[in-house]
Amino acid sequence: MPEPQTAELLEEQQVETFSEIGRTGLTRFGGHIKEEFLPELQGKKGQKIYREMAENDAVVSAILFAVEQLVRGAEWSVEAHGEEDADILAADFLE
Repeated sequence: MPEPQTAELLEEQQVETFSEIGRTGLTRFGGHIKEEFLPELQGKKGQKIYREMAENDAVVSAILFAVEQLVRGAEWSVEAHGEEDADILAADFLE
């Protein structure tokens, strides 16, 4: 049996390299990710509990503060989506 040519092997490997091999596994509905293990922490009730945790627990507060400071210190850039005036004005506003 003859061996395949090198170009054919490379082409076959590229197809395998760039092909999809899985999915995220996240449960999404209406643009929202529904992955909370505890149903008590979903929706408005969950928001209230998370807010209480942030305000009353020193460790949670410290972690949230550290993350907030990192986000504030990051360099952000915005590019206009298109060439229309509205796109350019929106990008300028965000900068």
